[in-house]
Amino acid sequence: MKSKMETAPGSDEGAYRSALESSVTPVILIDEDFMIIFANRATMNMMREHREVFTKAYPGFDPDSLIGTCIDRFHRNPSHQRRMMRNPAIFPHRAEISVGDLHFELNVSRTTDASGRATGFALQWSDISPRVRYGDEVSRVMSALRAGDLTVRGDVEAMSSEYRPMLQSLNEVIEVMGAPILSTMGAIRRVARGQSAEPITARYEGTFAELCDRVNDLIASTDRITTIASQIADGDLTMKVQKRSEEDVLMGALGRMMVDLNTLLRQVQGSSHQLDQGSAQVQEASQSLANNASRSAASLEEISASMEEI
Repeated sequence: MKSKMETAPGSDEGAYRSALESSVTPVILIDEDFMIIFANRATMNMMREHREVFTKAYPGFDPDSLIGTCIDRFHRNPSHQRRMMRNPAIFPHRAEISVGDLHFELNVSRTTDASGRATGFALQWSDISPRVRYGDEVSRVMSALRAGDLTVRGDVEAMSSEYRPMLQSLNEVIEVMGAPILSTMGAIRRVARGQSAEPITARYEGTFAELCDRVNDLIASTDRITTIASQIADGDLTMKVQKRSEEDVLMGALGRMMVDLNTLLRQVQGSSHQLDQGSAQVQEASQSLANNASRSAASLEEISASMEEI
């Protein structure tokens, strides 16, 4: 009797079964009646390892009683699965399924005997849960980045050994990119609030170094403007204001303000001098008037005395 597994003409069924049994890939063989007739060691180990998850998804499930079980119990709509699997055009067929928090990639192919007659199906399981968890974690981190949040990092400890280095590398990239941006944000925030900001002293390379240099230039310029404004407030109009570039509107306006204030001060000083001169003239005229009044009074007294003698 020929095997119900996919074999090559003349091959030995026992040798083929032995090869499947020793495979590290979980494999299940299903006959034409959709009954499980074989499950290799890798399949049994996988289902025993995740017994709790499978039992929760399929109440009454027992991996040790898998052989002889109809696959209908694993599908919500068995008739749909049967119609699909009876269509030879879909094979080989690939699908991804979720069982609880586990994720599997299924590869289904037709099995034939030595004469080429269809005998059932071979189902290979691949546990892609680590890959899915990695993809979900990367998506979470990328969503945060798109939202402008540079503080989110991937949970490296939750990854399998296969994906842990890749997620760690992603975290390192974000760290390298985020550090200078966060540093400059802090400095710019203080400047925007009118607070004093310390120059960025951390050393970066390339574009990040240029970014920090430009922010340090901004801090220095803001400090210079603050010093000028403070001296103006204190009455010191002697400081020279130099534009940082030909397009420097702010320093240009400060420079014009200094010139205008100095011009106004000179005008006030000139007016004050003229006022002092006018005040002296008024004082001199007042003194002259007082002297004249005194002389007039003396003359009147002399006239009065003369009239009394007469």
